[in-house]
Amino acid sequence: MVRGKQRRSRSGYTQAERDAAPEWLRRLMILADHNANVPNGSQRFKELQKEVVEMAPEDVKDDIRNLPFLAKTKGIHGVAADEIIRRVMLLAAEEEAKQAKQAVARPSDALTSLVEEKVRAEMRVQEQDKHLAEKDEEIGRLHDQIYGLQVELKKVKGLLSEAQDELQKRWSRQRNVEEQMSREKAKSLDQRERMRAAKKKMDEEHQERHMEDLRAAARPPVAAAPLELNIRPFWHKKPKLNGA
Repeated sequence: MVRGKQRRSRSGYTQAERDAAPEWLRRLMILADHNANVPNGSQRFKELQKEVVEMAPEDVKDDIRNLPFLAKTKGIHGVAADEIIRRVMLLAAEEEAKQAKQAVARPSDALTSLVEEKVRAEMRVQEQDKHLAEKDEEIGRLHDQIYGLQVELKKVKGLLSEAQDELQKRWSRQRNVEEQMSREKAKSLDQRERMRAAKKKMDEEHQERHMEDLRAAARPPVAAAPLELNIRPFWHKKPKLNGA
């Protein structure tokens, strides 16, 4: 058990410090600032501790897992967490200084790296230019195809217009033929009607004559009047007229 009252030598971590740190170290800063002396504070501390242990490097996992903690003792886990954070940041600063020193000691390597990066960048630019040129050629071919399709479409529209005109003419001729046929049919019907009327009249006249014959046949015969013959002898001469 930890004895004595421990106080942190610093206040909580600023937002800028948290944003500049790696994710696992940022969560460790949150854990160091956590106030466990509140309702559910202990449970939240364990959850944060577990998250940090899962994300931290192997060389500090045990230190974070074994952080001292007392629910009613404010700051005890923060002091230990501050020490881990200070140690990690100190090692990181030493590594950065070492790398900077090596870069200064080998300026030719840095220059070579810059030249190589520049060459690679120029090659990437050339590749992009080549790709753009190929795209431009492809776009040009597409434009030519579109123009050809537009020309063909114009021809098709012309043929379609001609076909529509021809179809309109055929429809007009067909209407004229149909009208002529209708007139001829009407004329034929009129002629049939007149012929039917004439035949009916002839039938009626024939029937009338037939009835008249029947009535005449039904009447009794009439005695013939005596025939008076005015026969003169051939020697009888015609009297001459005066002055003949």
